Amino acid sequence: MITIILLIILPALAGARNTPYLPECPDSFNTLRSSVFDVKYDPDKVDNIGYILDLAGLSYDQVACFFGGYPYRTTLEIASSHEEYEALLGIGNLSVSSMGSGWGDGDNGIIVIKSPDQVPDFLTVLTHELAHIALRSNTPDYKYAMPQWFEEGIAVYVSNDISEDKRRAFENICREGRYIHIGELENIHKGSYKPDSNLNDIGIAYTQSGMVIEYINDTYGRDSIYEIIYDLGYSRDVDLSFKKVIGRSAEEVNYDMWRSVKDEMDRQDGKLLEQKIYGYVIDHNGNTIPNQTVSFTSEREGSPVKGTVYTVMADGSGYYEVDVTYGPIKAFAEKQGYESANKEVMLDRGESLLFNITLDGSAAEARELARLRAEEEKRNIILVSAGALSLIVISSVLVVWKRSNK
Repeated sequence: MITIILLIILPALAGARNTPYLPECPDSFNTLRSSVFDVKYDPDKVDNIGYILDLAGLSYDQVACFFGGYPYRTTLEIASSHEEYEALLGIGNLSVSSMGSGWGDGDNGIIVIKSPDQVPDFLTVLTHELAHIALRSNTPDYKYAMPQWFEEGIAVYVSNDISEDKRRAFENICREGRYIHIGELENIHKGSYKPDSNLNDIGIAYTQSGMVIEYINDTYGRDSIYEIIYDLGYSRDVDLSFKKVIGRSAEEVNYDMWRSVKDEMDRQDGKLLEQKIYGYVIDHNGNTIPNQTVSFTSEREGSPVKGTVYTVMADGSGYYEVDVTYGPIKAFAEKQGYESANKEVMLDRGESLLFNITLDGSAAEARELARLRAEEEKRNIILVSAGALSLIVISSVLVVWKRSNK
């Protein structure tokens, strides 16, 4: 779960970030100036500098787009190996999961990053670290002491580092009902350098931090993020800045985001039923059928709710009403003497659907009519036969009576 952008920050490194110290390159490194970067690298070890420049340009555009422009030149130091990466930072025993580190702000911004052959997603890592520098460059003060969850959340969001896999991992902890408070989130970020840190928790913390910023953007608008950043530079209190800008504390926004994800998981899992099917059970002549049982089965593929059956019995007037999940639903009803009703309907989220269920008894009705006709014909034949027999008897009696009177 842990992502490549995760920077395991040692205590010495964290302390260095609050000082004017900036990493320096050895004299053997070349410097290549692009329109927005000064790229430093060892030409004997890094041979894909053109590719690096292309990705650096994309990274700069992505960060500048979020911050509404970024008029600063950043120094980019390329490490050809993990050992060289540690040497450039001047810090040993760094975890191999550490891929990049951003320092300073404005034109003093420096990013030390491993070369693309060492980093599976070089663009994401570079954008993440450049976002840190841009954030500090756009913060009036307090830029080196803001809460880590907030700073990392901005970097994760700006670098688009919330993949589907990471989002699903966070959704699963929401589905399980686990809630990570802002305080716990901050502690996970601060303790990420420790050897015994839980990498899965760290990965979740980065994703959650990014999703809080994403939620603010989607709910309150991009400008609210800018306003929080600017105000935080003066207030030095993230809750004060959050309440001033959007009227909710950081913890409340964190919970709102978690609640929205949890509700979505409950919808997907069929625990939260916001759809309704209602109508009458009728026969082929339009007559209602009372007290008839009807079942509705979810057919939503790839969902935990697939195959779930929602059953309801119509009342004495033939009316039914049932809450169901969204998506394709198969309606089924059967009654002796009628053809089974078996039809699929589609429900959008939040939809209430009027759906009358017809049980076709025309075949049984036709058979009954045929039976009645046959019985009537039989009775007619019997009557005709009885009448003829009566005539014969009467005729015989008359013949006998006439003979006896001669």
